[in-house]
Amino acid sequence: ATPYSSNTNFNDANTSGLPSMLLMHWNIDNGVYKLSIREKRSTASGNLDGFKAISALNPSISFVNGGEYDIQVYANNSSTNASYTKNNTPYTVAARSSHVWVNNTILLYEVGNPNFIDQDSNLAAGALLNAFIFLGYNNDQNNNDAQAYLDDFVYANYLENINVLPVVLDGFSATKQNNDVLLNWKTLSEKDNAKFEIFRYGDADQTPKLIKTVTGKGNTSTLTNYSTTDNSPLIGNNYYKLVQLDFNGKADTLATAAAKIGFNKSEFNIYAESDNSVRLSINSLTNENAAIEIYNLSGQCLVSEKLRLTEGANQLTIPVQLGKGVYVAVLKTNEDQYKTKFISK
Repeated sequence: ATPYSSNTNFNDANTSGLPSMLLMHWNIDNGVYKLSIREKRSTASGNLDGFKAISALNPSISFVNGGEYDIQVYANNSSTNASYTKNNTPYTVAARSSHVWVNNTILLYEVGNPNFIDQDSNLAAGALLNAFIFLGYNNDQNNNDAQAYLDDFVYANYLENINVLPVVLDGFSATKQNNDVLLNWKTLSEKDNAKFEIFRYGDADQTPKLIKTVTGKGNTSTLTNYSTTDNSPLIGNNYYKLVQLDFNGKADTLATAAAKIGFNKSEFNIYAESDNSVRLSINSLTNENAAIEIYNLSGQCLVSEKLRLTEGANQLTIPVQLGKGVYVAVLKTNEDQYKTKFISK
């Protein structure tokens, strides 16, 4: 059916379909109205192949012509679970899902699962659920539209623990890159978002310190990617906290991430101490296995030797015969790989 003059359809396969979180459809069959709920877009306009019939999973629910039904929908379009209490019993609605009750019976989407979900994510996460529509239409030639009467309609927030954030986050990561840590995050939507602040702390000093400030987009409903780099991470574990601030100064912690730095590149030194050996100096964070490789500028590996590093300062002599020239040393540990050039005179 095409309910709007703009030809927007309830269940089109294309992107012009109605941006809904929950679509319920009653189709009459031999005097009985069978309920189905959309779980994804139909493959073509007018089709119902994207709808899931729920009669078999809910045999106690039957809609008949002239019947009266109490229907309740608990819809949660946030990115986290939410809860509500009904008949003194607590229930949890999964993120971006809905619970549907008919005459005090909760409907099942799957065996043991009452969370109805739009698999196509037809409505953006965090979008406000501020509108509804009830429509009767027909597929016969006599224009016999279906009719229903609504009474005692209540639209309110019954979900108890929804914390509506001005920013809907879709991931925050910390990735080690040589001696730096790359911080990436993205948002699905933003409302009155002034800026982000990134705090860092370590195992030794667990007091978060502000290290980066990134300007937000203010108001947007489109995907936005953010990235910044911590150029002076701590040796060891680095814990990052992403905080969002709105224009009124209200702050919300959105996510945390961590990255580990084994040692600083500046703490890895190598030099030729004689014609027959090189001297390796490294300050290691832990006791660990490592390997040292030395190459000439043609890419030929001249030596490859396993090492055992101890926590703290390490001074090691590596036997190798080198002529005069420039060489490349590669130090490998379980988590790090560093290259440096040195000269043999």
